[in-house]
Amino acid sequence: MDESKGAFWGIGLGPGDPELVTLKARRLIEEADCVVVPKSSIAGESLALEIARPFVGDKPVLEFEFPMRRDEKELVPYWVVAAKEIAARVGRGERVVFLTLGDCLTYSTYCYVLKELGKLLPETQIRSVPGVTSFAAAAAATNFPLGEKDERIAVVPVPRGDLAPVRRALEEYDTVVLMKVAKQLAAVVRLLQEMGLDRDAVFASHVSQDGEFITWDLESLLDNERGYLSVILVRKRAGEHR
Repeated sequence: MDESKGAFWGIGLGPGDPELVTLKARRLIEEADCVVVPKSSIAGESLALEIARPFVGDKPVLEFEFPMRRDEKELVPYWVVAAKEIAARVGRGERVVFLTLGDCLTYSTYCYVLKELGKLLPETQIRSVPGVTSFAAAAAATNFPLGEKDERIAVVPVPRGDLAPVRRALEEYDTVVLMKVAKQLAAVVRLLQEMGLDRDAVFASHVSQDGEFITWDLESLLDNERGYLSVILVRKRAGEHR
């Protein structure tokens, strides 16, 4: 990459603990001319920025709002605005970094901005830096092996409607990582109970952040609203090894 022409990096910051930010991510943030962070609303500081604040210093920070909506047609204009501003800065020779929680290419807003940037910048000026995923952090926090030998692993976002895709994954795979469980937490717990897998699962929320919550007692979650920034790890016969 010819950095004299400007450069862009999408950076995964990991789950929340600044010590889980990679050395490369930290270096790129410190060397950047401009930092871009996503926000779900215009109120409050971005969590990604809060994590990276020790490395950002006094460099300019651009916060772009990306509303929590499901209709992509409504969201495209927000992605385009961010991509155009980033491309303009890179075109002026700036080193720009886009910060995101977890891994930047795993269920991240960055993925959508990346698509738009691909229309505006050459591939040689765009790079992505991986980060620790929420489910890897949850596994580490609970000493939960995700897979051994030839065991198969599935990462499944929980749909808002019918849980049939979740059921199929639980039937077919040895380990299933359930993400985006907030809206369907009680329904997911009931499904795991029905399938006899609730004793083989662990729930983790805000891992490595203030307010971290971890429990193997899924029954306690039925009247709970801890679904935000959470995952459920399910591994068949995991309960036998606790």
